[in-house]
Amino acid sequence: MPVNQQIRQVPGLYRKRVGDIVITAVNDGIVPLPPEVMVGMAPDGVRKTLTGRFRPAEPHVTVGAYLVEHGERRILIDTGSGV
Repeated sequence: MPVNQQIRQVPGLYRKRVGDIVITAVNDGIVPLPPEVMVGMAPDGVRKTLTGRFRPAEPHVTVGAYLVEHGERRILIDTGSGV
């Protein structure tokens, strides 16, 4: 991406210029988690806490990746969700 080109934000992507490098955070969706993985809380407590904060009753994590652009080079950093 040329240095003088404007960065446009769109849903699911967040771009940030750092000098002549452009870093794009890519939202790749969510992965549901069983409530049992929440350390220090019983599954019913997890559900109660989430619904009390107007969140879905089942916990989930966001999966993402990063695209780093420098001149003509593009590097995708994606470690996966491990699921």
